[in-house]
Amino acid sequence: MKSEYFILIILCAILTSGPKIITLIFLKGKNIKREVVEFLNIIPFSSLAILITRSVLTMEKELILPSVISIGVCFLVSYFRKSIAQTIISGVVTMFVIIQIMGI
Repeated sequence: MKSEYFILIILCAILTSGPKIITLIFLKGKNIKREVVEFLNIIPFSSLAILITRSVLTMEKELILPSVISIGVCFLVSYFRKSIAQTIISGVVTMFVIIQIMGI
């Protein structure tokens, strides 16, 4: 069952970062209006915020500590690295490792 969590977490990471990656692939090297670029830059952060908010509001008691630590790691990575992919991957890996250590 624990491997099911890992697969679910990886799929969530892919689905969250997918729109940004697909957008970059198709729009690379093309001239795009500034407003469109600003909108596209907001999408991944909005998706991540929705996922975090939903999980915090609906989580089980034993997942509170791993979630808070994972959110803290995500905050630090996003602040210093400014990369949505690195932020998502670090959060997913942190959450998985803490869940494995705690035996949840």
